Parts: sequence; structure tokens; C-alpha cells
Amino acid sequence: MTRRSFIHSTAMLFGGILMWRTSTSATNKIDLYQIYPSIMKEENEEHKKTWMSFVANDYIWEAKQIPEVKRNLALLAKTIAKYEPVSILVHADDKDEAISLLDGLNTHNFPIVLIEFSIMIYGLEILHQLL
Repeated sequence: MTRRSFIHSTAMLFGGILMWRTSTSATNKIDLYQIYPSIMKEENEEHKKTWMSFVANDYIWEAKQIPEVKRNLALLAKTIAKYEPVSILVHADDKDEAISLLDGLNTHNFPIVLIEFSIMIYGLEILHQLL
């Protein structure tokens, strides 16, 4: 099997699964998220919490934009926390600022959880905090 035929076959398989998934009725759906946990749920589907990042890669923003972006992210998180839990990835250097902009972590209808991360140990740290 060539690489091209493998990619074509894989794309056809997943395309077929996704088309079948969207064409079945809500009562007959097989939970593809259990079969393929890496598939991101659609926005209108039930979920346990909202995940956000607190300016994880500040090289995208100009220095003068970062404070406003952080304020907007905090406002968005506080608004979402009125209706469901929120988990925010935050660099250790930004944690105190995030807590301040969020008006604390325990002042909302649903919890806001800050998960510290660093680029070097990102996967291990997240895995450790989620287990």
C-alpha cells in the first residue's frame, strides 16, 4: 500500500464515519467520542466544562495588546462560569494575575480551575493534574 492510497483510504473511512454520525438521529447515535476520544465535540453538544488558555503564547499578541486580551479572557471565563465549570491553562508566571482578573476562583456559580503549565513539561503536568 502506498502512502497516497493509505491517506485516501483513511480519509474515506473517517469521512464515512463522520457523515454517518451526522446523518443518524439523536436517539440512534453511537457515542463516537468514546470510540475516538480525540474527536472534538461540536459546540452544541453536551460537555462537562469549557477549556480555555490564558494567553498561552504571547508571541501572537503585541505587548500593548496583552493586558486587554487577558482582561477579555477573564471576563469571558467569568461569564461562562455562571453556567458551567471552566478550566484555564495558565503559565505559572501569570497565575496570580489570572486569579486577580477573575475576582478569585470561588466567587462564581461554577468553579474556575487554573491549571499551571510550562512548555517543557506541558503534557506531563496536565496529565498529572487531570488524574
